[in-house]
Amino acid sequence: MATDFHIFHGENTVQSRSDWLQIKELFESKGFTASQHNAKQLDLAQLEQLLSAQSLFGDQRVITIEGLLSLPQSKKKKQLVSYLAEQLELDVAILLWEPKLITAAGLKPFKKAQVHTHKAAKQIFSWLDSLGQTKSAQMQQQLSQLTAQESAIFIHTMLARQLRMLIAAKDGGTVTGAPFMIKKLQAQAQRFQLRQLLAAHQSVLEIEYRQKQGITRLTWEQELDLWLISL
Repeated sequence: MATDFHIFHGENTVQSRSDWLQIKELFESKGFTASQHNAKQLDLAQLEQLLSAQSLFGDQRVITIEGLLSLPQSKKKKQLVSYLAEQLELDVAILLWEPKLITAAGLKPFKKAQVHTHKAAKQIFSWLDSLGQTKSAQMQQQLSQLTAQESAIFIHTMLARQLRMLIAAKDGGTVTGAPFMIKKLQAQAQRFQLRQLLAAHQSVLEIEYRQKQGITRLTWEQELDLWLISL
């Protein structure tokens, strides 16, 4: 039996992770024994043992690994990717989940894998770039349009990420990305005082806390709408 290999990646981490977990649950419903692993804690010996291990009762297995292709370039990453790419005839399912969009070069070693790409709507990046420049009422209108394309939870995630990068750009921290993106972030950060960015980020984190703790009757979208009014 050829290895059933799936890779989930993309900017829309909320949707990609949801689909990744659904596929994992689908295998489990078919009787597969599941194990979940983080690539940061894996080394080559552990991966070899993981893939060569046989179930005590002969069960079929599904192995899920988070963040392998997102690891920084290193000898360890090269070894793990090279070894995993060679495992094409195992009686096992392998599901990789990546917390970002992987380049074509990064996916190249896994030519026989089923790749599930979850890109974000382009409008969300324009919306994030307009923070500090566009009036709240207009941003609220754009938010309403965005939620017709993306989940409010994902928009919240991207907003928190944008604020973290703006804080780093404003405070002289490390900002990764293409030079033009860094320059754009630095220019956007100049629209705010550092204390404003820190307060905005804190209030966005509080939205997540309220939602996950179930201590609000508001939806994610309504919370974001109110956040824009207070910005």
